[in-house]
Amino acid sequence: MTEAAQAAPYVGQSLRRREDLKFLTGNGRYVDDINLRGILYLAILRSPHAHALITDVDLSTARAAAGVRLALAGADLSGEIGNIKPNWVVPGTVVPERPVMAVDRVRFVGECVALVVAETRDAAHDALELIDVAYEALPAVVDEEAAIGDGAPQLHEKVPKNITTHFKIGGGDYAAAARQADHLLHLRLVNNRLIPTCLETRSILAEPGIDGRLTIYLPSQVPHMHRRWIAETVGIPGAFVARGCARHRWRLRGEDAPLPRGAALRLSGPRAEMSGQVVGIAVGKSSGDQSRPGAYGIDRGGLPQ
Repeated sequence: MTEAAQAAPYVGQSLRRREDLKFLTGNGRYVDDINLRGILYLAILRSPHAHALITDVDLSTARAAAGVRLALAGADLSGEIGNIKPNWVVPGTVVPERPVMAVDRVRFVGECVALVVAETRDAAHDALELIDVAYEALPAVVDEEAAIGDGAPQLHEKVPKNITTHFKIGGGDYAAAARQADHLLHLRLVNNRLIPTCLETRSILAEPGIDGRLTIYLPSQVPHMHRRWIAETVGIPGAFVARGCARHRWRLRGEDAPLPRGAALRLSGPRAEMSGQVVGIAVGKSSGDQSRPGAYGIDRGGLPQ
Protein backbone atom coordinates (compact mmCIF):
# COMPACT_ATOMS: atom_id res chain seq x y z
CA MET A 1 0.00 0.00 0.00
CA THR A 2 1.38 3.41 -0.93
CA GLU A 3 1.85 6.21 1.57
CA ALA A 4 -0.88 8.22 -0.23
CA ALA A 5 -3.37 5.36 0.20
CA GLN A 6 -2.49 5.00 3.88
CA ALA A 7 -3.04 8.74 4.39
CA ALA A 8 -6.49 8.56 2.76
CA PRO A 9 -8.08 5.29 4.01
CA TYR A 10 -11.59 6.37 2.94
CA VAL A 11 -10.80 6.74 -0.77
CA GLY A 12 -12.42 3.95 -2.79
CA GLN A 13 -14.27 2.54 0.23
CA SER A 14 -18.01 2.11 0.79
CA LEU A 15 -18.78 4.34 3.76
CA ARG A 16 -21.77 4.29 6.08
CA ARG A 17 -23.65 7.59 5.98
CA ARG A 18 -23.73 9.37 9.31
CA GLU A 19 -26.52 11.86 8.79
CA ASP A 20 -29.39 9.56 7.73
CA LEU A 21 -30.55 8.22 11.09
CA LYS A 22 -31.80 11.49 12.54
CA PHE A 23 -33.77 12.33 9.40
CA LEU A 24 -35.23 8.84 8.96
CA THR A 25 -36.35 8.81 12.60
CA GLY A 26 -37.90 12.27 12.45
CA ASN A 27 -35.20 13.92 14.54
CA GLY A 28 -33.89 16.34 11.90
CA ARG A 29 -33.90 19.98 12.94
CA TYR A 30 -35.63 22.38 10.57
CA VAL A 31 -36.52 26.03 10.96
CA ASP A 32 -40.18 25.12 11.45
CA ASP A 33 -39.16 22.95 14.42
CA ILE A 34 -37.83 25.95 16.34
CA ASN A 35 -40.40 27.34 18.75
CA LEU A 36 -39.58 30.69 20.29
CA ARG A 37 -41.68 32.72 22.69
CA GLY A 38 -43.87 35.39 21.11
CA ILE A 39 -43.28 34.38 17.49
CA LEU A 40 -45.10 36.25 14.74
CA TYR A 41 -45.61 35.06 11.18
CA LEU A 42 -44.93 36.93 7.96
CA ALA A 43 -46.69 36.26 4.65
CA ILE A 44 -45.96 37.90 1.30
CA LEU A 45 -48.39 38.96 -1.42
CA ARG A 46 -46.87 38.40 -4.85
CA SER A 47 -47.53 39.84 -8.26
CA PRO A 48 -49.58 37.80 -10.77
CA HIS A 49 -48.11 39.92 -13.60
CA ALA A 50 -44.76 39.63 -15.33
CA HIS A 51 -44.65 43.38 -15.97
CA ALA A 52 -47.06 46.00 -14.65
CA LEU A 53 -47.38 49.36 -12.95
CA ILE A 54 -48.71 49.38 -9.40
CA THR A 55 -51.31 52.14 -9.32
CA ASP A 56 -52.70 51.53 -5.83
CA VAL A 57 -52.27 49.27 -2.79
CA ASP A 58 -55.10 49.27 -0.23
CA LEU A 59 -54.03 47.72 3.08
CA SER A 60 -56.83 49.10 5.26
CA THR A 61 -58.96 45.95 5.45
CA ALA A 62 -55.96 43.72 6.05
CA ARG A 63 -54.68 45.97 8.84
CA ALA A 64 -58.04 45.74 10.59
CA ALA A 65 -58.19 41.93 10.44
CA ALA A 66 -58.01 39.90 13.64
CA GLY A 67 -54.51 38.92 14.68
CA VAL A 68 -52.75 41.21 12.20
CA ARG A 69 -49.93 43.21 13.75
CA LEU A 70 -48.53 44.89 10.67
CA ALA A 71 -49.26 45.26 6.95
CA LEU A 72 -46.88 47.05 4.60
CA ALA A 73 -46.51 47.88 0.92
CA GLY A 74 -43.29 48.60 -0.91
CA ALA A 75 -43.58 52.34 -0.38
CA ASP A 76 -43.58 51.80 3.40
CA LEU A 77 -40.11 50.27 3.23
CA SER A 78 -38.57 52.89 0.94
CA GLY A 79 -35.67 54.48 2.80
CA GLU A 80 -35.97 51.95 5.64
CA ILE A 81 -33.87 49.18 4.08
CA GLY A 82 -31.51 48.90 1.13
CA ASN A 83 -31.91 47.25 -2.24
CA ILE A 84 -31.11 43.63 -2.98
CA LYS A 85 -27.70 43.33 -4.61
CA PRO A 86 -26.27 40.48 -6.69
CA ASN A 87 -23.85 38.21 -4.88
CA TRP A 88 -21.39 38.39 -7.80
CA VAL A 89 -21.01 41.51 -9.92
CA VAL A 90 -18.83 41.40 -13.04
CA PRO A 91 -16.78 44.61 -13.44
CA GLY A 92 -18.61 47.06 -15.66
CA THR A 93 -22.04 45.68 -14.80
CA VAL A 94 -24.95 48.11 -14.58
CA VAL A 95 -26.74 46.93 -11.44
CA PRO A 96 -30.43 47.90 -11.55
CA GLU A 97 -32.21 48.91 -8.39
CA ARG A 98 -34.21 46.05 -6.94
CA PRO A 99 -36.12 46.90 -3.77
CA VAL A 100 -37.09 44.20 -1.32
CA MET A 101 -40.70 44.89 -2.27
CA ALA A 102 -41.86 46.48 -5.50
CA VAL A 103 -42.82 50.12 -5.09
CA ASP A 104 -44.36 51.34 -8.33
CA ARG A 105 -43.67 48.55 -10.83
CA VAL A 106 -43.40 44.76 -10.86
CA ARG A 107 -40.94 43.10 -13.21
CA PHE A 108 -41.59 39.38 -12.81
CA VAL A 109 -44.37 37.04 -11.74
CA GLY A 110 -44.09 36.48 -8.01
CA GLU A 111 -42.35 39.73 -7.12
CA CYS A 112 -43.16 40.88 -3.58
CA VAL A 113 -45.87 43.55 -3.51
CA ALA A 114 -47.03 43.64 0.12
CA LEU A 115 -46.54 41.77 3.38
CA VAL A 116 -48.52 40.95 6.49
CA VAL A 117 -47.23 40.07 9.96
CA ALA A 118 -49.74 38.31 12.20
CA GLU A 119 -50.00 36.27 15.35
CA THR A 120 -50.60 33.01 13.46
CA ARG A 121 -49.57 31.68 10.06
CA ASP A 122 -53.21 31.27 9.03
CA ALA A 123 -54.08 34.84 10.02
CA ALA A 124 -51.17 36.19 8.01
CA HIS A 125 -52.17 34.31 4.85
CA ASP A 126 -55.86 35.09 5.29
CA ALA A 127 -55.02 38.79 5.51
CA LEU A 128 -53.22 38.65 2.17
CA GLU A 129 -56.59 38.01 0.53
CA LEU A 130 -57.86 41.29 2.00
CA ILE A 131 -55.20 43.40 0.27
CA ASP A 132 -56.43 45.16 -2.86
CA VAL A 133 -53.73 45.91 -5.43
CA ALA A 134 -54.50 47.76 -8.67
CA TYR A 135 -52.22 47.04 -11.62
CA GLU A 136 -51.78 48.47 -15.09
CA ALA A 137 -50.42 45.59 -17.13
CA LEU A 138 -47.44 46.29 -19.40
CA PRO A 139 -45.94 44.27 -22.28
CA ALA A 140 -43.71 41.40 -21.19
CA VAL A 141 -41.45 38.85 -22.84
CA VAL A 142 -40.35 35.42 -21.64
CA ASP A 143 -37.60 34.73 -24.18
CA GLU A 144 -34.12 36.07 -23.48
CA GLU A 145 -33.36 36.84 -27.11
CA ALA A 146 -36.63 38.75 -27.50
CA ALA A 147 -35.82 40.65 -24.29
CA ILE A 148 -32.68 42.19 -25.82
CA GLY A 149 -34.17 42.75 -29.27
CA ASP A 150 -35.27 46.03 -30.78
CA GLY A 151 -38.55 47.28 -29.39
CA ALA A 152 -38.53 44.97 -26.36
CA PRO A 153 -40.13 46.29 -23.16
CA GLN A 154 -37.52 47.97 -20.97
CA LEU A 155 -37.51 46.82 -17.36
CA HIS A 156 -35.13 49.42 -15.97
CA GLU A 157 -34.48 52.92 -17.28
CA LYS A 158 -30.76 52.72 -16.50
CA VAL A 159 -30.33 49.38 -18.30
CA PRO A 160 -30.76 50.01 -22.05
CA LYS A 161 -31.96 47.02 -24.09
CA ASN A 162 -32.15 45.05 -20.82
CA ILE A 163 -28.44 44.23 -20.99
CA THR A 164 -26.58 44.67 -17.71
CA THR A 165 -23.20 43.22 -18.65
CA HIS A 166 -20.87 42.76 -21.59
CA PHE A 167 -18.44 40.06 -20.48
CA LYS A 168 -15.58 38.88 -22.65
CA ILE A 169 -12.92 36.32 -21.87
CA GLY A 170 -10.46 34.54 -24.11
CA GLY A 171 -7.03 33.14 -24.66
CA GLY A 172 -4.84 32.07 -27.52
CA ASP A 173 -5.48 32.87 -31.18
CA TYR A 174 -9.07 31.84 -31.85
CA ALA A 175 -9.11 33.14 -35.42
CA ALA A 176 -6.08 31.03 -36.33
CA ALA A 177 -7.49 27.97 -34.59
CA ALA A 178 -10.78 28.36 -36.47
CA ARG A 179 -8.96 28.60 -39.80
CA GLN A 180 -6.88 25.51 -39.10
CA ALA A 181 -9.73 23.33 -37.84
CA ASP A 182 -10.95 20.51 -40.11
CA HIS A 183 -14.54 21.30 -39.13
CA LEU A 184 -16.11 24.44 -37.70
CA LEU A 185 -19.34 23.76 -35.89
CA HIS A 186 -21.81 26.57 -35.17
CA LEU A 187 -24.55 25.82 -32.67
CA ARG A 188 -26.52 27.25 -29.79
CA LEU A 189 -26.21 25.58 -26.40
CA VAL A 190 -29.37 25.75 -24.32
CA ASN A 191 -29.44 25.17 -20.58
CA ASN A 192 -32.99 24.35 -19.58
CA ARG A 193 -34.75 26.12 -16.74
CA LEU A 194 -33.41 25.04 -13.37
CA ILE A 195 -35.78 24.78 -10.43
CA PRO A 196 -34.01 23.27 -7.42
CA THR A 197 -36.34 21.60 -4.96
CA CYS A 198 -35.06 20.98 -1.44
CA LEU A 199 -36.54 19.01 1.43
CA GLU A 200 -37.13 22.27 3.28
CA THR A 201 -38.60 25.32 1.60
CA ARG A 202 -36.99 28.71 1.97
CA SER A 203 -37.56 29.80 5.53
CA ILE A 204 -36.13 32.19 8.05
CA LEU A 205 -36.63 32.98 11.72
CA ALA A 206 -35.33 36.24 13.17
CA GLU A 207 -34.97 36.73 16.93
CA PRO A 208 -33.95 40.19 18.21
CA GLY A 209 -32.15 40.30 21.54
CA ILE A 210 -32.19 42.87 24.31
CA ASP A 211 -28.55 43.67 23.52
CA GLY A 212 -29.40 44.75 19.98
CA ARG A 213 -28.15 41.56 18.39
CA LEU A 214 -30.23 39.65 15.87
CA THR A 215 -30.15 35.84 15.82
CA ILE A 216 -31.21 34.32 12.51
CA TYR A 217 -32.19 30.72 11.90
CA LEU A 218 -32.25 29.57 8.28
CA PRO A 219 -31.26 26.64 6.08
CA SER A 220 -28.11 27.78 4.33
CA GLN A 221 -24.99 26.45 2.66
CA VAL A 222 -23.28 29.85 3.07
CA PRO A 223 -24.33 31.18 6.52
CA HIS A 224 -21.52 33.71 6.83
CA MET A 225 -22.39 35.19 3.43
CA HIS A 226 -26.05 35.37 4.41
CA ARG A 227 -25.04 37.29 7.52
CA ARG A 228 -23.22 39.84 5.37
CA TRP A 229 -26.06 40.14 2.85
CA ILE A 230 -28.68 40.63 5.54
CA ALA A 231 -26.58 43.16 7.44
CA GLU A 232 -25.93 45.20 4.29
CA THR A 233 -29.57 45.15 3.19
CA VAL A 234 -31.22 46.03 6.48
CA GLY A 235 -28.50 48.46 7.53
CA ILE A 236 -27.16 46.97 10.74
CA PRO A 237 -23.53 46.07 11.58
CA GLY A 238 -22.61 42.53 10.62
CA ALA A 239 -21.27 41.94 14.12
CA PHE A 240 -24.80 42.35 15.43
CA VAL A 241 -26.19 39.57 13.22
CA ALA A 242 -25.66 36.15 14.72
CA ARG A 243 -26.52 33.29 12.43
CA GLY A 244 -28.05 30.18 13.89
CA CYS A 245 -28.41 27.59 11.15
CA ALA A 246 -31.12 25.09 11.82
CA ARG A 247 -28.94 22.50 10.15
CA HIS A 248 -25.94 22.21 7.86
CA ARG A 249 -25.90 20.00 4.78
CA TRP A 250 -24.04 19.38 1.59
CA ARG A 251 -24.43 21.91 -1.20
CA LEU A 252 -27.82 22.01 -2.91
CA ARG A 253 -28.27 24.61 -5.61
CA GLY A 254 -30.81 27.21 -4.61
CA GLU A 255 -29.65 27.77 -1.04
CA ASP A 256 -26.97 30.37 -1.65
CA ALA A 257 -28.68 33.43 -3.13
CA PRO A 258 -30.13 36.30 -1.07
CA LEU A 259 -33.90 36.70 -1.37
CA PRO A 260 -36.47 39.34 -0.41
CA ARG A 261 -37.17 37.43 2.79
CA GLY A 262 -34.85 39.94 4.49
CA ALA A 263 -37.91 42.19 4.76
CA ALA A 264 -38.88 40.20 7.84
CA LEU A 265 -35.74 41.17 9.68
CA ARG A 266 -36.14 44.91 9.62
CA LEU A 267 -39.56 44.72 11.24
CA SER A 268 -38.02 43.97 14.61
CA GLY A 269 -36.20 47.28 14.81
CA PRO A 270 -37.48 50.69 13.74
CA ARG A 271 -41.22 50.21 14.28
CA ALA A 272 -42.26 50.46 17.92
CA GLU A 273 -45.22 48.11 17.53
CA MET A 274 -42.87 45.32 16.42
CA SER A 275 -39.98 45.92 18.81
CA GLY A 276 -38.65 42.73 20.35
CA GLN A 277 -40.86 40.40 18.33
CA VAL A 278 -39.70 37.25 16.60
CA VAL A 279 -40.63 37.03 12.94
CA GLY A 280 -40.70 33.91 10.77
CA ILE A 281 -41.28 33.38 7.06
CA ALA A 282 -41.22 30.51 4.56
CA VAL A 283 -41.01 31.04 0.80
CA GLY A 284 -40.03 29.17 -2.38
CA LYS A 285 -37.24 29.30 -4.93
CA SER A 286 -36.77 29.05 -8.69
CA SER A 287 -34.11 29.92 -11.23
CA GLY A 288 -33.99 30.84 -14.90
CA ASP A 289 -32.73 29.23 -18.07
CA GLN A 290 -30.09 30.45 -20.51
CA SER A 291 -28.77 29.84 -24.01
CA ARG A 292 -25.64 30.91 -25.82
CA PRO A 293 -24.34 30.65 -29.40
CA GLY A 294 -20.88 29.29 -30.07
CA ALA A 295 -18.44 28.21 -32.77
CA TYR A 296 -16.33 25.13 -32.13
CA GLY A 297 -13.35 23.92 -34.18
CA ILE A 298 -12.82 20.16 -34.49
CA ASP A 299 -9.68 18.45 -35.82
CA ARG A 300 -10.16 15.21 -37.75
CA GLY A 301 -7.34 13.68 -35.75
CA GLY A 302 -9.50 13.80 -32.66
CA LEU A 303 -12.39 11.91 -34.27
CA PRO A 304 -12.73 8.15 -34.78
CA GLN A 305 -11.97 7.13 -38.37
